[in-house]
Amino acid sequence: GNFCGSFCKAGPAVLIRKAEWEVKRRDRVLELHIGKRRLELRIVWKQRMRNLRLRVLEDGRIQVSASPLFSQRQILDFVHRHRRWIERRLELQKRNRPPLDLKHSKKIPFLGRQLQVSAVNGGEKKLRWHLSGDRLFLWIPDGDRLEGALKEWYRQQAREFLERRVAYWAGKMGLSYRAIRVKNQRSRWGSCSDRGILNFNFRILWLPPDEADWVIVHELAHRRYPNHSREFWQLVQEYCPNSDGLRKSIRQKGHWLLCLQK
Repeated sequence: GNFCGSFCKAGPAVLIRKAEWEVKRRDRVLELHIGKRRLELRIVWKQRMRNLRLRVLEDGRIQVSASPLFSQRQILDFVHRHRRWIERRLELQKRNRPPLDLKHSKKIPFLGRQLQVSAVNGGEKKLRWHLSGDRLFLWIPDGDRLEGALKEWYRQQAREFLERRVAYWAGKMGLSYRAIRVKNQRSRWGSCSDRGILNFNFRILWLPPDEADWVIVHELAHRRYPNHSREFWQLVQEYCPNSDGLRKSIRQKGHWLLCLQK
């Protein structure tokens, strides 16, 4: 969501002529440089405010709500003093950003790529699709929504991907399994049952290929070690040398599992 920063109180109240207020109340958009970032800074004048309010918006823009008692120079100095705060909020936003936001963009994640979705509603009895480069075309049946169509498409793609990659890694690791199931789990990327059934979240396709492979190797390793013992992690490390880094990156994406649940 949005983040609120420190407040800075204005000095003694002063009388501002109506003509001066008419000029100052117009919102201003400036370019802000913080580190290597070039950000949009929007100054919103609010007549009843007597302080400054700093926010980092969901789209990464910076907004300052300001009393007309402050000059633009005072506002820029205020933003500059809080640049570290802005950087921290932007990093937090980046980590917590969902992998897809269909309200603001029609781009979706797919194994480290970003696909542009073009959807046509109605006139179809079942979902049809065509992938051309980084563009996904969907023909959605009457009464269906884009979210539902994407979940169905991801499930189909996940099954094809998993059947191929699980067979590859199982052969490489010398392990067997009974079946693969694609699920819509809320808290797991994958699991392995005592009966040798490998369950995977369809959102595994939202991960880069090396991270998706790590999830597969992790679940296959449970076929030999049904625990998280030292031997288990050594086996995972044997086939994924960067196991610790991959594991950390995947754990930071845990909130992705709650996306596209409806």
